[in-house]
Amino acid sequence: MFRATLNYGRKGLAVQCLSAVDLALWDLVGKLRNEPVYALLGGRTKATLPVYCTTARPDLAKQLGFVGAKIPCPYGPSAGDAGFAKNVAFFRKWRKAVGLERRGNKLSLLDGVAVRITHWLLSTQVRTTRLRSIVTWL
Repeated sequence: MFRATLNYGRKGLAVQCLSAVDLALWDLVGKLRNEPVYALLGGRTKATLPVYCTTARPDLAKQLGFVGAKIPCPYGPSAGDAGFAKNVAFFRKWRKAVGLERRGNKLSLLDGVAVRITHWLLSTQVRTTRLRSIVTWL
């Protein structure tokens, strides 16, 4: 099936459909054998599996018991230096609101900044220097 979709690219609807079929087949085999899919794939590898939530409200993710929240940048590279500064302020605000800690029972604040940061990194060395001081707490 994968080779048949190469003309359509390796992303988008074609690959999503392949993923749906793949998941359905694993689920079917699990039901036929009366065992969970993770057992078919080799068994449990961890006692617990930390899960994060992609949301614009990390405080709600924390209330719901997620160990992390991935939040999108409200401003992209087209917003320039002002947008960059607003993104930094935005993440600092949420970091303070959810009590970011690297260890312990508090929510880790992940961010959707990775892709957008690459645009900024490619644009100027000045932003790269500023980013180094910011990334330490992200």
